[in-house]
Amino acid sequence: MAKRLVIRTSTGIAVTILVAVVAVVSVALLLQSGDIETARRYGPPFVTVAYLAWLLFWWPMVELAKDVLVIRNPLRTFDIDWEAIDEVKNQFSLVVTAAGRSITAWAAPAPRRRPNPRLLRRGIEPDRDKRDMGLAGAVQREASKRRATAAASSGAASTGTASAGGVVTRWNVLPAAAAVMLAAISVISALV
Repeated sequence: MAKRLVIRTSTGIAVTILVAVVAVVSVALLLQSGDIETARRYGPPFVTVAYLAWLLFWWPMVELAKDVLVIRNPLRTFDIDWEAIDEVKNQFSLVVTAAGRSITAWAAPAPRRRPNPRLLRRGIEPDRDKRDMGLAGAVQREASKRRATAAASSGAASTGTASAGGVVTRWNVLPAAAAVMLAAISVISALV
């Protein structure tokens, strides 16, 4: 895999854009009405809802990078070494099992029966013998390829097991703190 590939759901992006447009129009109409008190009271909740839509639907992503698989959810980000991936499932969402833990990706699109055009453009061929020709199949093939390469370079046969480490978890403190702050401002502005 030469370059990184970032996957987000197109539905999540569409929902975020729709909510943001409604929020901007609502705040603009509040300001246009000339009643500053009403705009001050009801404007922040619209901004908060737009931010939460971005945080929940647009910001999460799955990135197929050169060295790691990155799964970014609203509260946590996981950097998973390719060699550490044990299993990949994609029934309703992408679930990667690595280093003894299951990690669910919020941003993974549903399984596909036809090849994913974004993956094909990047030179990632689908496994046509399997049902899923989308992201889960690409992640599983990339992990298997990396494991085989690592085994060949060490001179040992691939056992199909992951390395001991391989998963780094980070809490997304700033986005969560911003959501809490906006929610507090919205509640305070509505009450005062």
